[in-house]
Amino acid sequence: SQSRYAGTKDLATEISEQLLVYFYNQRKPSSLKKKKNDTDNSDSTVNQRYLNAAMRDTLIIDLLHQGYSDHGIALELNITYFSVRTFRRQIKKRLQYIKQCIETNQPISTFQPK
Repeated sequence: SQSRYAGTKDLATEISEQLLVYFYNQRKPSSLKKKKNDTDNSDSTVNQRYLNAAMRDTLIIDLLHQGYSDHGIALELNITYFSVRTFRRQIKKRLQYIKQCIETNQPISTFQPK
């Protein structure tokens, strides 16, 4: 349910909000710009998927900050342990990319981890 992703308890609100923005913007490719044949419904569905994924990633970071193990995160989010490991690996790549962009004064754009 969306209420799980609504906010964080221990991670500073400003940090959570900024991570959510970064994670969402990294997922939203420029190819999502409105095309003539696209319907509003398909765009909103895609955007909602990206937002849900960004909220999940932010929540995983918050749970890690609170001291949850990978198994605990899996139980909390009702996903498999292996999904948690995959998400954490992708989050780590995203955070490394954000760090690199900040250090080199580059804009943080769309990033798809390999």
